[in-house]
Amino acid sequence: MVKDVESHAEEDKKRKAEVEAKNHAEALVHSTEKALAEYGSKVGEGDRRAIEKAMADLKGAAKGNDADAIQAKTHALAQASIKLSSISRRCLTEQCLRGVQSPAYQCDSARL
Repeated sequence: MVKDVESHAEEDKKRKAEVEAKNHAEALVHSTEKALAEYGSKVGEGDRRAIEKAMADLKGAAKGNDADAIQAKTHALAQASIKLSSISRRCLTEQCLRGVQSPAYQCDSARL
């Protein structure tokens, strides 16, 4: 039994890396889609297209089983969406300071 476990250890490690990469990718795609829907109009056309392309590339990579490819595309989307993330944080902070609550973000202005 021990030999069986040891013989499958590398497969298990690889499968775990695939699952973790896919979960991270799906979470990033979800949050990026949500941010684009709410703040996409505040991002330039070129940036929005780059984000959409990186998102499509990541969705395609996530259909496969190559953890390294998924991680690379996840990193590419994270880099492409930096400006969007910055805009969404700034808008949420401004809303919070004005006392406006976003349905996706509950503000505790006492912490600011």
